[in-house]
Amino acid sequence: LLHSIRKKTLTGGETSMNILGFGFRYKEVGYIHINVLQHGNISVTTPKSLYTFLLNGGIKGITKDLNQSNHIDLSKLSSSNSIYTEISGGYSHKLNEQWTIGGKVKFLLGQAYLGWRNKDLTINASMDKWDFKGNGDIVVAGPINMNALPQHINKSEIDAINTNELFRTDNVATLLKPSGYGAAIDLGFAYKPIEQVQITTAITNLGFIYWSNSCKYTTSIDTSFTSFGDFGYGDYVINNSFQMDSMLNEIGDNIARITDAVHTKFSSKGFARMINMNFNVGVDANFWNNRVGVGVVSCTRLIDSRLYEE
Repeated sequence: LLHSIRKKTLTGGETSMNILGFGFRYKEVGYIHINVLQHGNISVTTPKSLYTFLLNGGIKGITKDLNQSNHIDLSKLSSSNSIYTEISGGYSHKLNEQWTIGGKVKFLLGQAYLGWRNKDLTINASMDKWDFKGNGDIVVAGPINMNALPQHINKSEIDAINTNELFRTDNVATLLKPSGYGAAIDLGFAYKPIEQVQITTAITNLGFIYWSNSCKYTTSIDTSFTSFGDFGYGDYVINNSFQMDSMLNEIGDNIARITDAVHTKFSSKGFARMINMNFNVGVDANFWNNRVGVGVVSCTRLIDSRLYEE
């Protein structure tokens, strides 16, 4: 299984809901369409070193010498999650029997964004000590009061968040106001070398959103923890009963120790992020008077400044 995992793996999902859509023909060779859509995107990029550590059983599984340290590189660990509304207008034009071109202009209203990137994060883990070193950033945007967010990412300040001040539920207009604005375009063409075969190419979502109601945490860590490697399933089995609460409490305590050691710098400046761009190439063919059709498609995606293919 490990041999089949790439250096970085993208896991995510996309959802789109068509709120409004209509179109009409223009001079027999053109087609104009107007759409309003709601989009949601979730993506997490994980490095292969993380799967190597987990699938090999953690420290106890991959360390033959208990004094040996294992290097885990998490520099490529990142995530990008967004919710936004698209208001778009498009036009396609049939040039002749072989060529059709089209494009779309989009106005984007951003509702929420959460993302993080590790610029240089490594863990040297052994049975008696874990060394954390690296830096990165976390960005947040949404219909919330950014001044009510904690200035530092630690358990005490997170527990002290005042949700009434954060969400300002008494002001509905604030909750409905977009947190960012942006624009994007789609471009594409279709070519039919013969009647039964069509080749299509398109670039979609070439654009960005500038998130104005936002904040950024610049993070860094350079510290060591003891007693992290002393962790195993058997440690929580008492009288043939697995103590789930005990395990979750210890995991929570360890996470709190890490967050308390992270140095953060809070900034309320806005930031720009590209939306997930797609480059698609497809070929399809129809047979038997269009009763049977086959096709192939290649999709290259640009997500959080990184390319992925499928």
